[in-house]
Amino acid sequence: MHRQGQILLCRDFRFDDGTIANKLFVLLDTATSDDSCLVLMTTSNKSRYAYATPGCNSLRNCFHVPIDCDQDFHVDTYIQLPRISDLDVDDLLSRKQLSFIGHMSDICFTQLKKCLRKFKHDVSLQHWARIYQ
Repeated sequence: MHRQGQILLCRDFRFDDGTIANKLFVLLDTATSDDSCLVLMTTSNKSRYAYATPGCNSLRNCFHVPIDCDQDFHVDTYIQLPRISDLDVDDLLSRKQLSFIGHMSDICFTQLKKCLRKFKHDVSLQHWARIYQ
């Protein structure tokens, strides 16, 4: 069963520019009737978020999770806000392209969702309803 706050590793993820690489996501909701889940993309690229502090950085469009926060990320991680995507988790799992590698603590995930609320005007009504139901 999928749970909010799970950390997913997608192997051979295809980006909008056509490049392919492994990518981490954070699960925002559980599967709906169409089996898609909402996820947030992450990055470990520090240059984009050079002055980010741990937690919510709404002016920098990220939520920073330092490696010493013990949240199952193996490097300093920046959750990109409000970059929400639909992911067919069950399909990717069946093709062995996706695996669950960890979970954010309830406190950290609650803080992430609180930070995401600052981007309400950037999130579709459908996504908002699924995240905050």
